[in-house]
Amino acid sequence: AVMKYQKIYDRDLVSSDGRIRLLKMLRSGGFYILSILWRLMNPLTLMQYVIIAITFQKLQDFMKKIQWIGFIGLILLFVATIVHVEAQGGLS
Repeated sequence: AVMKYQKIYDRDLVSSDGRIRLLKMLRSGGFYILSILWRLMNPLTLMQYVIIAITFQKLQDFMKKIQWIGFIGLILLFVATIVHVEAQGGLS
């Protein structure tokens, strides 16, 4: 059933230039990340949920281990990045 819908969807995309342009725009930049997230969120199998859950668990354990040193380091890195970007003349 999914494949059938996918084919209809693809044909739909090919049929209109505007949609192709939109897709290209979506593929670039931050929208690419969003589309990946969307793909991850959409047809998730139980196995993927389990893997993600385990990954988050390991990440949490790691964060607990490094705790404040890592946290402060992360904040300093974030601040340094912002300062650097501002020095370069902002995001624009």
